Amino acid sequence: MLAALAQGGAMSQKELARLARIEQPSMAQLLARMERDGLVERAPAPDDRRGSLISLTAVAGGTTPQPRAIACLPIGLWPTRPVT
Repeated sequence: MLAALAQGGAMSQKELARLARIEQPSMAQLLARMERDGLVERAPAPDDRRGSLISLTAVAGGTTPQPRAIACLPIGLWPTRPVT
């Protein structure tokens, strides 16, 4: 998910759930934890007053796993430092 946000920019929770192939309630819980940990932030969606767009924080920019590592990580887990 971090890689998807790094490559695709800000996305809605619905888009992220679709990409991760998980239900929206599960994505909401995951995003809440990531927001708590300072990895993502929410901003109001310009075209939907009820929605928000999720984007990476500067903190997450240095922790985005390399694509080869993503397949090895369960959804919601990521390294605390860059993968080398």
